[in-house]
Amino acid sequence: TQQSIKAYVDTTVRDIRSSGFNYSYTAGTKVYIPLGVSTTESTGLSNVNEFRPFVVPYNGYSDQVVFRSEEACGSTVVGLHKSGSGIEVPNGTASATVTVDMAYDDIAYKFDFTSVNSSFSAGDIIAISFDPTNDANDTNATVVLIYDITQGV
Repeated sequence: TQQSIKAYVDTTVRDIRSSGFNYSYTAGTKVYIPLGVSTTESTGLSNVNEFRPFVVPYNGYSDQVVFRSEEACGSTVVGLHKSGSGIEVPNGTASATVTVDMAYDDIAYKFDFTSVNSSFSAGDIIAISFDPTNDANDTNATVVLIYDITQGV
């Protein structure tokens, strides 16, 4: 109904985050993409918590992540990592993953998280991982998160 659509629009916000990095590891290495104040990826989250993860302000879920690389990355796994209160960094094991064949360079590929449980809670710390089969080199990403602004910190 018109009222239910309005209620959804009034309480739902899209957070669109841009990221870019140069994949500087051996092909097949999982890295965490920068979502904070850095432009470098990393294989770990410890001791760099201020650069790659961030705290979500509301309950929500990961809608999609779009990657575009200057190389044909091949089969690529993208993961959502999260941890709740009392844990400093996001869990190294993804709570949700999506695999896409990035068969060609310089083409955007969508990793659709709507078919997996990619939810998070207000106050969780989250990170996004990228694990290509082949070298990626210069890579851009756009992360789309959906928030329910009635359920915040």
